[in-house]
Amino acid sequence: MEWVFLGFALATIVYTLIIIRDFVSDSRIQNSLLEHLTDEREELGSKVAEQNEETSKINEEIKQGKEAVKELQAVIKQQQLKIKKFEESKEKKGKFRVE
Repeated sequence: MEWVFLGFALATIVYTLIIIRDFVSDSRIQNSLLEHLTDEREELGSKVAEQNEETSKINEEIKQGKEAVKELQAVIKQQQLKIKKFEESKEKKGKFRVE
């Protein structure tokens, strides 16, 4: 009967050693995976920073473009007013008639 208990004790010790071995093996794999994911996160972080810079540059260009469009629209309105005044002055003189 004592041999049975010794056998169970030995089996328990072997089973515990197998669990510890598996834990160490898994922890090594997890550490390498963690390092890989950390490197990937840093790489993606730098890419995001670059894209944010590009986005801000593009937004600035868009603002400049909108300002240029507004300026050109103002110039167009001024020119249209000048044309209208010119046409009206010519109509008053009778030299030019717009239909």
